[in-house]
Amino acid sequence: MAFVNQETKAKLNSISTNMKNYSTLVDEPVEKGAVGMGMRTEANVFRENAIDVENGVFKVLVMGKFKNGKSTFINALVGKVMMAARATACTAVIATVEYGNDTNNVKVVYSDSSEPKNMTLGQFTEEFALSDEDQQYIEDGGRFDRFANISHVEMQSTDEIFADGFRFIDSPALEEKVTRQKLAMEVIPNADAIIFTLSAVSLFSTLEKEYIAENFAGKNMHNVFFVITRIDNLTE
Repeated sequence: MAFVNQETKAKLNSISTNMKNYSTLVDEPVEKGAVGMGMRTEANVFRENAIDVENGVFKVLVMGKFKNGKSTFINALVGKVMMAARATACTAVIATVEYGNDTNNVKVVYSDSSEPKNMTLGQFTEEFALSDEDQQYIEDGGRFDRFANISHVEMQSTDEIFADGFRFIDSPALEEKVTRQKLAMEVIPNADAIIFTLSAVSLFSTLEKEYIAENFAGKNMHNVFFVITRIDNLTE
């Protein structure tokens, strides 16, 4: 956190402490008679956010439908073709990217108690890439359970945009039902900013409207930004 001075660091630590205290208040009671409201999911969200505040992490979630130009937008945001974006362009798993030198390896984190698995970027692309048939099956409403036990994968990048705490979360296409639920329950509450990509040639599909209404509308969220891609495909 090179950009943070001591005064700001002290404020961040104070905020983090308050968030940790709140997580204890809303969590399951640790023992009979202890304080606790039984809200384990909410408590975990506050704990994770407290750690991120303390470490100066800023998480940006990018989401959208298949073929909405999400990967192209990511590369434009970074300023070059980012390998992680290319690797996750056609997968059905959530991927986080943070600053680091281990750029050729991917950590696969599971939803259950299984130990994380490390693999090369090539192995990850081969194992997790969706075929054209897979994508069409998902777009047609099929349930894709092959990666249901995957929480997310973690990647590192030396791109300067990540150097001071920026963490990028690349989500699978909205058509993927299992991951759509994970995003709503786990990722969206933890994101500092959300970028929702929309294609200019098919603006606000039924699925997009339903997802926006369910997860964003009426929730007083100020961190959601809508980006329209493929604008060059429109006539004047």
